[in-house]
Amino acid sequence: MGDNWILEDIEDKDEQLLKVKYYHEGKTSHRGINEVYQSLKRQYYWPNMEKSISTYINNCEICQLAKYDKITQQFIKERANDIRLINEQVYNNLENSKQRACDKLNENRNDIQDIETGQSIYVRKKLRNKLKPKFSKEKVIKINDKTIETQKQTKLSKDVIKKKRKFTKNPMLQNEADSADHIDPGNPNDNSQPSTRNARLVQGHHDFVYKIQGQNLFEHVHTLLEQVNLVNATFIRKTKPNVKVGYDHINNIRDQEKERIDNAINILQKNQEKLHIQQKWSISILKSISTRLTEKNQEKLHIQQKWSISILKSISTRLTETFNELRENQERIGVKIKEIAYAFEQLTFYQMLQNANELIMQNNNIMYNVLSEIQDTIVFSSLGKLHPSIISTKEIREIIYQLKSLYNPQQLLSFQHTYNYYLYFNIRNYMEKNEIIFKISVPILYQSIYNLFYIYSVPYNNYIIPISKPYLLIEDSTYSSRIASCPKLEDIHICDDVPLPLEDNCVLNLLKNEYKCAKIKVHLKETLVEQIGRGDLLVYTPDSVNIYDNCNEVGIELQINLLVYTPDSVNIYDNCNEVGIVTVTNNVVINLDYNCSVRINNDKFIFQEDLLRGEIFNLPKPFKR
Repeated sequence: MGDNWILEDIEDKDEQLLKVKYYHEGKTSHRGINEVYQSLKRQYYWPNMEKSISTYINNCEICQLAKYDKITQQFIKERANDIRLINEQVYNNLENSKQRACDKLNENRNDIQDIETGQSIYVRKKLRNKLKPKFSKEKVIKINDKTIETQKQTKLSKDVIKKKRKFTKNPMLQNEADSADHIDPGNPNDNSQPSTRNARLVQGHHDFVYKIQGQNLFEHVHTLLEQVNLVNATFIRKTKPNVKVGYDHINNIRDQEKERIDNAINILQKNQEKLHIQQKWSISILKSISTRLTEKNQEKLHIQQKWSISILKSISTRLTETFNELRENQERIGVKIKEIAYAFEQLTFYQMLQNANELIMQNNNIMYNVLSEIQDTIVFSSLGKLHPSIISTKEIREIIYQLKSLYNPQQLLSFQHTYNYYLYFNIRNYMEKNEIIFKISVPILYQSIYNLFYIYSVPYNNYIIPISKPYLLIEDSTYSSRIASCPKLEDIHICDDVPLPLEDNCVLNLLKNEYKCAKIKVHLKETLVEQIGRGDLLVYTPDSVNIYDNCNEVGIELQINLLVYTPDSVNIYDNCNEVGIVTVTNNVVINLDYNCSVRINNDKFIFQEDLLRGEIFNLPKPFKR
């Protein structure tokens, strides 16, 4: 007898799950947590048994479909006459609220109601989370003719933080490390310094200034921007080599060698003068760009952006050709220098030429990299994508750290991988005079409840009201039309505010019961049926129609909501347990069970459980007339 009380110790997690699955699904239809736990603990043991059973059953897809709130689904008349509301409270990922499964068929007949006359239907759902942008960042590229330096400024919403910082950076250092895949934004223990971009040209030709300013702007980006390694440009002083030949050093060289040396020096001087002219030409091109930008106004911002991109492309092409020609000249210079290298081996002039050539090559590479980076940045920002050359991961970490002192950490975005920040941080650019401004928006999350209305046009008495906006997002007195879905960020739904046009009063008047919308005459020649939700059917019919429901089980409350719309009388046949007819003369709502089918005239309709099982932000399309 004592052996019967010895429990079997199960250490393998896979075997534990098999035991839970067997006792949960094996004998009866999905037993509950307490019943499975009481059965297993009599024979087996493993640590945290009850917790593992609860986790498994709570994640069971079939059990999730059977969960319900202990309320009876009803169609509430919250508006008079012309507005009908099908009320569904949606909490995060749940698609619809379940009903109690204890009413009988005869009790369901009492739920059949007449719906007031009207031309529109609103299916309302609840969204508990909403995104509002409260922080933005701005960078400015300024083109002058003095020096190259950088400035940075960060501003929070309502001028909470105004802070300017300037950093310097060795121009010969390598690119900053932006490839970190795992970061902890806002970690106070992180000793890494915020990344800066600062390079100075001692006697420069162009001035690029980066500024950061605050704006309340957010435009959501639905596309994923893959992480691009940042290419930093280094700035080296451009100098025109001042070549002077001291003939005192070559008095003892033969006349033939002197002539060869003179020819080589003349070629060097000509090439250097040509190089200086080409550099002046490139500088004049940039000056002309700056001058032409000042003549444009903000009304032609889009045209200026396209024009600037094309100019930068042409500059890059011309500079590439110039660089190729310079390299050819340098090769010819190298050949001549090799011929006289032995004679001038001890002279400083040879070292001067060599340093000048290296300096010219470095300056050419710097100019090419700077123009390429500016061109790539403008192109990406025009597409609404955040480029790593505009803001680095360390700067993002610094922004999140500053925001943690102003907002609740649950309101801030937190990702494991870096590329997600580039996905949800939006960017917009424009030009003002000689400045290229990049606005970066950072989203702030707020916990709120919003009503999401699905609007459908319903014909009545051969008339229908056209509705141009199929969706409406409402909080208190705020109305926003929905033309796009609300994307999901982990367990939060993000909906950006889209203001409803003032001239579009039709939807608002319907919602406020202000009947001012025009009607369009229609003629229904046959009965139309459309499934507008996971358990809702919308039926249009010009004449009387017979509706049959055939259920396979008695005692389970009907789960499907069927809206029958007809101007004449209609006969509804109930064949679940007994044959019955319900005759109505106006709109009706019928509840059907999962196991029931509906027959309208000669057409049979079966409940489609998987029709809209996705997230609640996958909005259905409105009825097409």
